[in-house]
Amino acid sequence: MVMGWTVFTNDWFLVVIAALLYWTMDKPAGGRLLIVLALSIYFHGLIKQMFLPVPADGNGGFTFPAKQVQTAVAFWGYLLFEFRDRRFTWLSLAIIMIAAGITLIYTSHTLEDIFMGGMIGAFIVYVVYRSMDWIGSMPEPFLFSFSLVFPSSLLLLFPDGALYAGLLLGSGAGYSVERLKCRMTVTKEVYKKVITAVIGGVGLLLIIAVGSLLPAVSVLFFLHAALVGLWITLFLPFVSVRLGLNQQSGKFQTPE
Repeated sequence: MVMGWTVFTNDWFLVVIAALLYWTMDKPAGGRLLIVLALSIYFHGLIKQMFLPVPADGNGGFTFPAKQVQTAVAFWGYLLFEFRDRRFTWLSLAIIMIAAGITLIYTSHTLEDIFMGGMIGAFIVYVVYRSMDWIGSMPEPFLFSFSLVFPSSLLLLFPDGALYAGLLLGSGAGYSVERLKCRMTVTKEVYKKVITAVIGGVGLLLIIAVGSLLPAVSVLFFLHAALVGLWITLFLPFVSVRLGLNQQSGKFQTPE
């Protein structure tokens, strides 16, 4: 049971969920969710590094803040703003509370770790949600430049967070280019959604699997994660439009 619930805060599982949302339901919401997830996990690592006791205890016992709770609050909490449905609200709150309870009972995290993890996750959700209008109003060249410069700066600031800085770069840059060049609109036909999800999921899993073969070099992790983000936000939308699974906004569609 415990292992089953930890899936809901597993990094790659949540990336897949955000990707499926992007491809088959709500493209802007999926893109924003990827950004929230990448920022949350990156800043968890950065904050943990900043507060790590010196000298370190050497046994991996430093637990502040609770990553599982922070990730759950950031991911599922952000979805509360996107889907204002009472049933989904209760589902998201239940996942967050269960994640917090399991973390407290079955790990070495303290109440302080869990509380601060939740607060940091909520703060990231608030910042991203409040900044979306400002970011969306930026001219496309500035938005594209920002999507490259900001994650690269995060890599320089905290190289151990290369994986999620790269995911942020790939997602942001891919989404920016997709809005200009592809402009995919999600189909309403269920069978096309399923085919899109299968193609995207297989490609995504293959790219993720390649990461296990890479040497432990921060720049390679960064580039690999950037490729993951680009596949989700740019390459798969292009493929789906070319295959006729999704339409392209601004392009005349003949009635079937």
